Amino acid sequence: LPSLPTLYQKIMEQLSSPEASIESVGQTIARDPGMTAKILQMVNSAFFGLRRQMSSPTEAAMLLGIETIKTLVLWIHVFSNYKNLPVRGFSIEQLSNHCLATGLLAKKIVREEGGDGKAQDEAMTAGLLHDIGKLVLATSRPAQFDQARAQAVQKRTHCWQAERDIF
Repeated sequence: LPSLPTLYQKIMEQLSSPEASIESVGQTIARDPGMTAKILQMVNSAFFGLRRQMSSPTEAAMLLGIETIKTLVLWIHVFSNYKNLPVRGFSIEQLSNHCLATGLLAKKIVREEGGDGKAQDEAMTAGLLHDIGKLVLATSRPAQFDQARAQAVQKRTHCWQAERDIF
């Protein structure tokens, strides 16, 4: 997996400062055009179901909160480092969208069950990263990962079973 992004490290430094604020985190994000575009794309997507379009990363950070922003910055960085992998039928975009949907749903479930903000953020992080192993296998062992996916289809079994057999 890639190293932590500079932007994530800056946000963590800001948060350890006594003068930390959500506005300063939003301003830090605004200095990175690529991250600004991704954060705004995500916050304005159907996943978040907002009634109006957000146009400012500071506004998005205030709406989402520090923990969610930290998680999203890390998640965006991880998935944006991989574009075309040599695995037939494997889509980084589909995996990324699936992980985002899982993270948001996990957060909603915890909220509906009465979990506090920390538990909601942890559930979202867990959902976003729950399939990170697929990314690791697809990048580090593409031939074996491709073989496991083909075996799962051929034998009509779960991918994890085929992965266990192959790896």
